[in-house]
Amino acid sequence: MRFSALVFGMGRTMTVLVAAFSFAFDYAGGSVAGLEPSQLRIVALITFTIFVVLTLWREIGLWLAPGPAIRFAGLSPTEVPVVRLKNNQPIGNLCRGYFSRIKLVNKCHDPSGLASEAQRLTAEINVYEAESGRLADSWMGRWADLEEANSPAEKWQADCIDLSPNGQEASLDIGMRFEDDTAFFGWDNSRYSSFEFRNPLTQKCYIVEITLRARNMRAKVMRFWLNNPTEKPGGYAQLTLKK
Repeated sequence: MRFSALVFGMGRTMTVLVAAFSFAFDYAGGSVAGLEPSQLRIVALITFTIFVVLTLWREIGLWLAPGPAIRFAGLSPTEVPVVRLKNNQPIGNLCRGYFSRIKLVNKCHDPSGLASEAQRLTAEINVYEAESGRLADSWMGRWADLEEANSPAEKWQADCIDLSPNGQEASLDIGMRFEDDTAFFGWDNSRYSSFEFRNPLTQKCYIVEITLRARNMRAKVMRFWLNNPTEKPGGYAQLTLKK
């Protein structure tokens, strides 16, 4: 795919250059390589026609090419040691954090290179109170498989991934619960390196709306029920795909 794109690009550049020079010499009344102005005009028309055909071929190919098809591939709850923070300073010892994650996969039917790869895929997460519908929190999702951000300046680098249609799954963090707390905390790339945690979500039921965007696909929205067990601390909050 990349090689063909390079060939098309070189071909289009050469044809437009030849057409431009031919038109220029024809307009000036000069001759090149023994070609008279009338012959140069024919060369210019032919090369410009080739340029138009190559351009149309490329655009039609891009339009017909299968785009990314991101699908929900299941849940991936994970227990990870976490440090509590207060005023940007760690307090206490490591405690268990129960992370709620989902897995996503690119199910493009024609996995043929860049045309079907989800390029710079991001996930915007909005959490709504189930009863009132009020927005409770919003953040850019963190891809769990990427390196942690070491500073606020590096945060944007970990907000997106390229997801190829090769069966590989991408894990997206939604949030977590501490082993000794009943609240649910959204989790993004600002939670690392002594950044503050998000505001606690203390109700029992929420709706999680995830909007997936990539350079080469239309926005895709997924919605989940989030059941946050407030009866006792610790344990996982349950995510269920909302039909």
